[in-house]
Amino acid sequence: MLPRLIYKSLTNSIAYFLPTLFGLLLLMVPVSAQKRAIEMTVASTEARAALVAGRELAENQHHDKAQKYFTKVITKDPACAIAYLYLAQSVAPASTAYVNNLKQAITLMGKASEGERALIEVEKAQAEGHVTKTKELLQKLVRQYPTDKRVFLAVSGHYLRLLDYTEAEAALTAGMALDPDFPPFSLWLGHIAATKGQFPIATQALQTYQKLLPDEPNSFLATGHLYLKRGFYTEAIKSFTTALDLDPQFYQAYGALGMAYLANDQLTEARNQAEKLLGLAPNTTWRRQAYYALIGTYLEESKLHEALASLAKSRELAEKDKDSWEIAQDMNLVGDIHLSQGKVNEATAQYQSALKVMETADAFIGMKNQARLTYLTHATEVGLATNDLAAARRHITEYRKLASLQQTPGLNQELHRLLGLVALVEKKYEAAAQEFAKSSQQDPRTFHLLGNIHLAQGDQAQAKLNWMAAAQLNDPTHSYLLLRRKAKQ
Repeated sequence: MLPRLIYKSLTNSIAYFLPTLFGLLLLMVPVSAQKRAIEMTVASTEARAALVAGRELAENQHHDKAQKYFTKVITKDPACAIAYLYLAQSVAPASTAYVNNLKQAITLMGKASEGERALIEVEKAQAEGHVTKTKELLQKLVRQYPTDKRVFLAVSGHYLRLLDYTEAEAALTAGMALDPDFPPFSLWLGHIAATKGQFPIATQALQTYQKLLPDEPNSFLATGHLYLKRGFYTEAIKSFTTALDLDPQFYQAYGALGMAYLANDQLTEARNQAEKLLGLAPNTTWRRQAYYALIGTYLEESKLHEALASLAKSRELAEKDKDSWEIAQDMNLVGDIHLSQGKVNEATAQYQSALKVMETADAFIGMKNQARLTYLTHATEVGLATNDLAAARRHITEYRKLASLQQTPGLNQELHRLLGLVALVEKKYEAAAQEFAKSSQQDPRTFHLLGNIHLAQGDQAQAKLNWMAAAQLNDPTHSYLLLRRKAKQ
């Protein structure tokens, strides 16, 4: 199973992945220790059929439909641990539903098969923030099941969450050598290639996915995202529309279509898509997504009052569900909006409240650590906004210490961004540029800040190029939308 999302080469050559971790592991496995495929532990033929159907839907990002099948499995077989794991992986990440279903999978894992227990242990280790342990468990899983394609799919999913594209790509390529016609491999290889800016490779991968599943709306969604990333807005709109024509209940396509309209400066159409999703949304998750899509259109027009009003409605839904992670997410966005307007005290209050919500939540320690890291990021930005460099440095020191326990690419990139911000405030432009070069190159803030450096150095032309790059990344995050209009101007 892969995380809710969100695409190297499609070569099937063993030579490609042998130098990676997974290739070396396969060479080291005694044949006697290898197992063919993970055994499914389920009480009845009917429950097994529902489990398989739900798994296939989830593999192609139909998470809402998959949830219904996994719930059916649990109704027929309440002791089916793997169904709870799959259900956890198909709901909103870090949500209360995720926590509750994963805990139930852990409780029942004694009744699961060896391979199923291993998958649950991996998810548990990742939820607890034990990155080294997670990688060790993944290595063991590959050694035990080197011919199970879904093991490689699961492994790639965990590495994608860690933003470790090298190992995720290696796992997908290894899996593709086992079964080149398994659609999810092409989908996710395309995602990785697109993320790296390798657009011809991404196009080839997604074309393969579409050939394998010609009537699958997710293939048009993925292709649309590729067009959007390349700035081909008309083509993106067409692809997203085709996805909805194939399945009007493929809800993620409404948000994607709205983002394409927004990128193309068609705000009325973007807002219409958000309103349409709000009317069709079958559950709280999608209603909140609709409000966030609306918020994006308001941020684009600097209509902050309307953005905050939509956020309040989103917050009401999260509070009704007693979903601590979502409540904290809303608080942090309110803080970001206040900070963008120079309202430091209001922003600080929101950031502190968000942290407190997560500190007292019934959540895995990894989620709480992530909340702490998010707070430290915001506290650093507040320190810089108030010219309190000593406070900013203290927060960065704490961030570095906590992030060092995990050593994931994403956390390391964010640390460099924070260090670059300090150097920029100190007018140490070369040092700042070096730090931003090590931060995420998929984050529009990186290019916006590089533009600011060039402007400070008197290079207005280069500044404009970087600002334009920031504006054209079309990142669906609200940190992007808060700076998009500024970058365009």
